Amino acid sequence: MADKDDSNPTGSGGLPAHRSQPSQIRPWADPQEALRPATADDFHRELTGCLILVAPAGMSDDDRTEWLIAARATLSGIPADLLVRGAAVARKYCDHPSKIVATIMREVETPWETRKRAHRPETPVEYSEGPRQIAEVVTPAQIAEIKAEFGIVTQPFGHIAKPTGAKPRNPTREDYIAMGVDPANLDRISDQSEEAA
Repeated sequence: MADKDDSNPTGSGGLPAHRSQPSQIRPWADPQEALRPATADDFHRELTGCLILVAPAGMSDDDRTEWLIAARATLSGIPADLLVRGAAVARKYCDHPSKIVATIMREVETPWETRKRAHRPETPVEYSEGPRQIAEVVTPAQIAEIKAEFGIVTQPFGHIAKPTGAKPRNPTREDYIAMGVDPANLDRISDQSEEAA
């Protein structure tokens, strides 16, 4: 029996040279495992499986090898479980080798970016020694002086008499005008409510 030629990833006649089991896929406790790139065997198994289904009859072994090398370079760094996921979608929907890598990337791009973000080292947080002490407390008289200097009004409608008595009332047209509402806007609102009724 002849030794297997590892230099040709497609083996003889375009069939896989060997089948290996997928890398162990499980939840990760640490970022090293979550972002561990797929192995050469993972790439061989998944990409060859995709290519076999869609390779045109005229695609030579050399062409297949070049395609596998280019596809692996494009997908380098992808974790094994995401490669398996993307390749499954590619095997299901692709009808030409040119669509395989794009389909895999489209399938895994978001989860891969999410995983990279989740396992990105955080910027160290610098903690202060505690709240800063305020050197001087501002008095109500100082606040009133500052407000007067800058024209800040705490109660902008304080000049309007507050309704007295037990029964509250709705604001009148004069109340709205005293608050600065343009009478033309009040007329427009009044006309719209009459039309609706």
